Amino acid sequence: MEPVVDIIVPVYRGAEETRVCIESVFRWPQRTPHQVIVIDDASPEAELRQYLDTLVNDPRVELIRQPENRGFVATANRGMWLHRERDVVLLNSDTEVANDWLDRLHACAATDYRIATVTPFSNNASICSYPRIGEENALPPELDTAALDDLFRRHNAGGIVDLPTGVGFCLYMTRAGLEGLGGFDEHSFGAGYGEEVDYCMRGRIAGWRNLLCADVFVRHQGGVSFKEAGAARRETAQHFIDARFPDYRQLVADFYQRDPLRPFRRAVDLARLCGSDLPRLVFISHDWGGGVERHVRQLAEALSTRAEVLSLQPQRGGTAVLRWLRVGEELVIYQPLLADDPSPWVELLAALGLSRVHYHHVQGFPAWILGLADTLGLPYDVTLHDYLPVCPQLHFVDASGAYCGEPAEPSVCQRCLAERPHEWALDIGAWRMRFFDWLASAERVIAPCNDVSTRINRYRTGLPLVTWPHPEVENPGHYPLARRSLARRKILLLGSLSDAKGLGLVSAAAIEVARQGLLLDLRVIGSIRRRVPLWPEANLSVQGEYAEADLLTLIERERPDAFLFASVIPETFSYTLSLAMRTGLPIVALDIGAIGERLRDYPEAILLPPTSDANAIVERLDRLPSAYAPRSTEEPATSM
Repeated sequence: MEPVVDIIVPVYRGAEETRVCIESVFRWPQRTPHQVIVIDDASPEAELRQYLDTLVNDPRVELIRQPENRGFVATANRGMWLHRERDVVLLNSDTEVANDWLDRLHACAATDYRIATVTPFSNNASICSYPRIGEENALPPELDTAALDDLFRRHNAGGIVDLPTGVGFCLYMTRAGLEGLGGFDEHSFGAGYGEEVDYCMRGRIAGWRNLLCADVFVRHQGGVSFKEAGAARRETAQHFIDARFPDYRQLVADFYQRDPLRPFRRAVDLARLCGSDLPRLVFISHDWGGGVERHVRQLAEALSTRAEVLSLQPQRGGTAVLRWLRVGEELVIYQPLLADDPSPWVELLAALGLSRVHYHHVQGFPAWILGLADTLGLPYDVTLHDYLPVCPQLHFVDASGAYCGEPAEPSVCQRCLAERPHEWALDIGAWRMRFFDWLASAERVIAPCNDVSTRINRYRTGLPLVTWPHPEVENPGHYPLARRSLARRKILLLGSLSDAKGLGLVSAAAIEVARQGLLLDLRVIGSIRRRVPLWPEANLSVQGEYAEADLLTLIERERPDAFLFASVIPETFSYTLSLAMRTGLPIVALDIGAIGERLRDYPEAILLPPTSDANAIVERLDRLPSAYAPRSTEEPATSM
C-alpha cells in the first residue's frame, strides 16, 4: 500500500540518540502506511555516518545524504516536499517513539480538515511537557517510554486540545496545511529554533488549527544537534517571533495560566500513582509552613524508595489540596473542604488505595478529620508537633503570648478557651476526650523528644507513645565559622520570633543592653511578629525572612559569638537549634521543652531557668567571651 505519511528524521549529531530514535520507529508496527526518510545533513561525526551506512540497503528507509550542511530548517523543508501527496512527521533524532504512536497522531490529524499540526506529549516539550509543564523532565524512574505512552493511550484516548503553537521535536504536519502555508521560513530561521512557531502562528492567523494529541507520549532528550549554540539560536529566533507576532508571548502566557492540558496530565499521574508497586501513604498537615512542613518534606524524601507519599492540607477559602510529594511530580488536586461532609475526600482517597494515614496536624480541618482514617478502614500514626490534643492554643500560651504554666485546674483552661474559642466549638473537657480517644486508637503516637511524652502523659497515660527524634537528612557535619576580631559580641537568634518564642524577653533584654552600654548586639536572622524597639533604642536588629537553604550562609556572614534561644514555651523540636549546634558555638537557652532536653548533652550549652527574666539573660550574655578570642580562662559551659 502506498505510504500516506513520511517520517522525516533530519540527522546531524548524536550517533546513539539517532540509533535509538530510528530503531524505535522500526520496532513498533503501524497500521498507517508510512516511509522513513533519514536526511544526513553532512554530519561531522564518524560514528554517526557509520551507523547511517547500515541503513543504505534497508527497504524501510530512504536515506538522503547532503554533500554540505544546510541546517535543520532547509533539511526539514527538503523532506517535506519529497512526496507532495503525503502528510509528514518531523521527528527529531533525539526522540524515542513507542506502540502505535503514528496511528494515533494520524487519527488526531484527521478529525478536522483545518488541522495544520499535531503535537504529542513529551518529557521535554515546553507547553506539552509531562509531568511538569514548561520543564525538561526526566522519565519517571519506574517507566520506560513504551510503558508511559501506554498510560497516555489508555487514559487520554481521543483527547485533543488546541495549542497556540506546535512543538517541533515531533510535529505531525498535514499536507493540506503544508500546501496552504508553504513550509518553514528558511531565510529567517535557517539556523534552527522558532521555525515551527512561525509556521504555526501563520497557520493560526489563516484559520488553521494546531492540536495536542493527548493520547500520545514521545520521549525527547533535547539539544543533541545544537549543543552549546542552542541558547544563542533561541534568542535570535525569539526576536523574529516577537517582531512578526506581537501577541505570541501573551498567547503562550494565557495558555500557561489556563493550563487546559492539566486534566490529561492528572489522568496519567493518577494512573501511575495507583499502579505503583509501593504502598501509598497520606500525610495530613496544616499549611503554615515552618518546621512541620520541613519535617513532612524530609520524611517523604526519606521514604521515597519505600512508599508513595501524598500530603493533604487545608487551604484558605474552604478547600483542601492533595499533593504527590515525590520529587519531580506535579500532581495537585483541589476539592471543597466541607464542614459536615467528608465524602468528596473519602471517595478520592479510597480510590487511591492507601495503606496508611499519618497525621502531622489537623489545624484548619473540620472535626471529621480525626475520624478519616477509621472511615477509610486504615491504620494511622500521629506525630506531635505541638500540644494541640491538650491545648487548643497549641503551645500553652495565654492571651499575652506568655507560657501559661499548664495549670492543673481545667477551669483555668476553659476560661482561656472561652476567651479564644476554637472553630470546633468544644469545651476543654470534650476537646481532650475527643483527642485522647483519637490518640489511643493510633498505632503510634510519635513524640520528637522525651519532654513531649512526659507532658502528654500528665494528661493521659496508656497512649501508644514512642519517642523518635525528627530525622534530619542534611549533612550532620560540624560547621566551624570564620574568625573575626571585634570587641563587640554578636548574639544570633534564628527564625521567626513571636512572644511565645521569646520576643518579649529578647526585646526587654536588648533595651537593657542599650541602657547599660554593654558591648553586645542581638541580631535576629528571621522576622519578628510585632513591632519592638530596634537600634538605637535597643541593641537589636532584624535580618528579615530568609530561604531555608540560605540560613547557613547567613550565619557564616554574621560570624556570631553565640546563639540565644529564648522560647518561653515547651517546644517539641527546633531545626534552627540543630544548625546552631553544628557550629560548635555557645548556645544560651531557657531550659524548657525540647530545646532544654537537646542541649543537655551539648558541650557549649548554657541553660537558664525557664522563669529567667530579661535581666538574668543580659547578665549571662554579658559574661560570654568572644568566640574569636582565646578561652583559656573562661569557665566551662554550665547549666544554671
